[in-house]
Amino acid sequence: AAASIVAMPSRWESFGLATAEALASARPVIGFADCPGTNELVRHEFNGWLVEGGGDRVRHLESGLRRLMSDASLRVELGSRGPSSVAHFG
Repeated sequence: AAASIVAMPSRWESFGLATAEALASARPVIGFADCPGTNELVRHEFNGWLVEGGGDRVRHLESGLRRLMSDASLRVELGSRGPSSVAHFG
């Protein structure tokens, strides 16, 4: 409940229940753009952040985390859109 960001470092997710729960709780989610499940729930720069999956995955995730960690207003903005983006699953 105290998290400001939820990181999903998965290469593959089926539905992505943890992702949906994070979004429903107004937490921005960061994950890989090529990860099925995650990329179906997270909309880049709308309710979370999707980073490139190819090449150096660790570096891409690190860069995205640094971006979100350094910008509190961006985290709040992305998080505020999360609940409505998954409301239809309720």
